Amino acid sequence: MLLPTPAEELSKIWATINKPYRLSVAYEVSLVELTPTIPPPAGGGIVLTPYVDVFTLDPPRLSALTPASGALARLVGTEVRANELVISGFGFSFPGQEPRVRVGGQTVTVKEAPAPTDTALTVVLPTSVEAGPEVDVTVTLNRRTSTPLAFVITPWLATTTPIRSALDPSRPEDLTLNLTGEGFAPGPQLARFSGQGTVVTSPATATAGSTTRATAPIPTTLTNGNYQVRLQTGPPAASLSNPRPLEILPLLNTPPTVTTVTVAGKQVHRLQLTGERLTGGDVRLIIDDVPYAFKASDSVSATVLTMTLGRVLDPGTHRLAVNVDGHLGRAIDLAIP
Repeated sequence: MLLPTPAEELSKIWATINKPYRLSVAYEVSLVELTPTIPPPAGGGIVLTPYVDVFTLDPPRLSALTPASGALARLVGTEVRANELVISGFGFSFPGQEPRVRVGGQTVTVKEAPAPTDTALTVVLPTSVEAGPEVDVTVTLNRRTSTPLAFVITPWLATTTPIRSALDPSRPEDLTLNLTGEGFAPGPQLARFSGQGTVVTSPATATAGSTTRATAPIPTTLTNGNYQVRLQTGPPAASLSNPRPLEILPLLNTPPTVTTVTVAGKQVHRLQLTGERLTGGDVRLIIDDVPYAFKASDSVSATVLTMTLGRVLDPGTHRLAVNVDGHLGRAIDLAIP
């Protein structure tokens, strides 16, 4: 082992052997005792019962899915609960290893009850997938993956429009959600909006004679934030589709009011804007893409914003928007003569 040694000690060593000093390092040498390998015992144990177990190295094979189609989740009371899927086939067990099941590319949980067997597995479906309505189901065991079987998700939401809404009463497209997909029920169904700690539903009306299109009013009671929208079939099934996103934005009305005031002997502009959902933990006014934070002397309420700028805006058209807790509303024009 390397032995750190001061230069003075190295000089004494070279003086002892009566040699001129050379650049050197010191090592400590010691003996290491090696234990010899124990030879294997001569002769094995006595065989009492002959037994041979054979495990093939083939990948798992899937023969059926039960059900072959259905919803990802269902509503139990107020809780969104994932549905289950039974996978039948063979080759689902191997000593010392657990099967891994993927649905739509996502690893899902294999249920312990009923207990997995070599021919059947029960898994918990994901409540959301990247794409559909047909998703691949595979089983991987011993680093070998089965040929997939297709599970058909129904009902399936392909798109929802709009994906952002300020709930502007002057824009009809802001108040109606258009849903497209597959497997929509002809009977009663609901659009379910969940987010911001609340769940709100509104009736969804299918397009006449269609199982792929429906419309639903967007509840005007929603607050700013991100929501998940699912199509919910009527009772008794209460099946839920995959979710699609919807963002609710703060709304600014037009036109804003601009007045010139004197602050500390300096003329500045004071802006007053009206709208909806204008309060939050972090409210900023965006003027020509530049954010302005509200000061203690400014006024912020759910429907009115008042800000005193430190300057007079240049003549011309300016773009105003409000950002509430990271949700940026639509910009409006402000004309300064």
